[in-house]
Amino acid sequence: MASIQEYLSKLSQSTLNNKKSESINEEINRAKHDWIAAEKKFNYAVDKDQIDFAIFSLEAAEKRYEMLLKQAKKMQTLNKGQMENILED
Repeated sequence: MASIQEYLSKLSQSTLNNKKSESINEEINRAKHDWIAAEKKFNYAVDKDQIDFAIFSLEAAEKRYEMLLKQAKKMQTLNKGQMENILED
């Protein structure tokens, strides 16, 4: 009986880890797209206020992206190939 409970516990933990992996990967992709969008806004900013806001947005998007990559690395959800694919896009 204990072995069935252990199996079910491991199975549910594995499912939870997979969902966390998918979630963090989606967040990383979203953060990367936000960073690219912030770069584009910066490139088209004209007056001082727009430039200041664009710089703030760009720095925030970059920091969020870096934070999520570190978090994923800690969770060990990205293998080397996945990390390279994310960084290439």
